[in-house]
Amino acid sequence: MLYDARQRPQSVYLNDRLYIVYNGDAKPTKNSKGSARPMLITYDPQNRSFSKPVRLGQKSSSDHHYSPIIWADEEDSLHVLFGCHKTPGTHLVSKHPVQNGAPEISWKKMPQIAPKLSYPTVYRIHGNKEMIYYRTDGHTSSWTYLITGDNGRTWAGPEKDVTDLDSKGKLDWSSYQTKIPSKDGKHLHVVYTDYDDNKNSPDPKRFYNPRYDQLASNEWKYNLSYVKIDLETHVVRNAEGNALKTPIDIDYSRENCQIWDTKWRGAGIPPVISLDENGEPTFLHVLSEDNLKSHRYY
Repeated sequence: MLYDARQRPQSVYLNDRLYIVYNGDAKPTKNSKGSARPMLITYDPQNRSFSKPVRLGQKSSSDHHYSPIIWADEEDSLHVLFGCHKTPGTHLVSKHPVQNGAPEISWKKMPQIAPKLSYPTVYRIHGNKEMIYYRTDGHTSSWTYLITGDNGRTWAGPEKDVTDLDSKGKLDWSSYQTKIPSKDGKHLHVVYTDYDDNKNSPDPKRFYNPRYDQLASNEWKYNLSYVKIDLETHVVRNAEGNALKTPIDIDYSRENCQIWDTKWRGAGIPPVISLDENGEPTFLHVLSEDNLKSHRYY
């Protein structure tokens, strides 16, 4: 897999050049996934040419979650983060601000951002800061965010994580989440699907889907829930604007955050999110329809 769209950005345009990161330089493996390394390539739109790709790390992996992401800070330094799947990953920053025409980039290793990250996504937000939103461990773990105001040297976040669906006894409840900051960078819109991961005392009957009268799997995620995070105060609100208690568990989520009961229509991924002309979030979701092998867009 060249990249995983659930973690981003995979490219950044800086000083008239496009910097792109991806999984590449792969070798075949017995599991057919291939063992790849984090790579960087640049594109000059003026003369429409690519640079030679370079390795960002020497260690290869068949885990596509390890694919790199890239962003630029206020000093025009580039940052890359890779190797994140229930791990801290590797965070590199260019030793010097990046200027167009530089023959190569020298990197230095930064302190880890968090003990464990999965699906990291970085955005520029208010006050010339960056934030990273991520899952803190495996499927059933919480989702949270950290903010840096010193170009990635230090990171801090809310006292409590945003969601932790299995925290009140439903040990296998999990979510997949999509997010986008508001145009002024002061809020973060988050939409997520939920599902039973069925890992503790697994029982196939827990995968029964009454809409289709058959067993599904933990690949199928259901419903749609939404929260809006104030990145200045860390207050989390629902679609009605009510302040919420965090971390949000599955029962509290269903009662306060769910905006659509999909009636057992499911999908493997959360929806795409964007902002309309008024700055309000809109979602495009693909779900199963007549059966588990057919789909429809909503």
